[in-house]
Amino acid sequence: MPSSNNLETGVIDPLAIGNVWIYEYDRYDDSGKFLSSYFDTIMIIKDTTVGGEKLYATKDDPYVYFCNRSDGNYSRRNSDGNMLLWLPYPAKVNDSISRANGEEYVKIESISETVTVKAGVFTTYKYKIYSLQSAGTGPILYSYLYYAPNIGLVKIEPIYNPARTVQISIIRGQLFSFKLY
Repeated sequence: MPSSNNLETGVIDPLAIGNVWIYEYDRYDDSGKFLSSYFDTIMIIKDTTVGGEKLYATKDDPYVYFCNRSDGNYSRRNSDGNMLLWLPYPAKVNDSISRANGEEYVKIESISETVTVKAGVFTTYKYKIYSLQSAGTGPILYSYLYYAPNIGLVKIEPIYNPARTVQISIIRGQLFSFKLY
């Protein structure tokens, strides 16, 4: 089974044209009843150079670009040109960043969590992504993203605030297979 490389070297999300990750998603209602499964493929289809920095885009949203820097993975929308730290790496447990004008936060929950998915067993960084209610009264959505360094995203685990007032469907995802160049 594949495993990620050294947790303190490399990149958190490898970027190269042709890299492909296939994910299997299971959808549940908010009572936990299984509803359906589906697959999704993420593939890096193009790159561009801006200010001497190579940026990459996926087929899902060719107007959002990504790059790796020494402190993590960055993204930007083509229209605004601002690079935003998406995933700090390397990082320490409890490190956190604010995104989207303080409406979204990323916190590192673990830097050595072992995760087993259909594509293999990986040692991962566990990122907690959470958004706040518009009044800033508390988190409304949590998602755990598990990234294996030099492999990419291997597991998605949404956790919703129990105080929510609307019914939701819960989607859990795992890496099914991948090919990196």
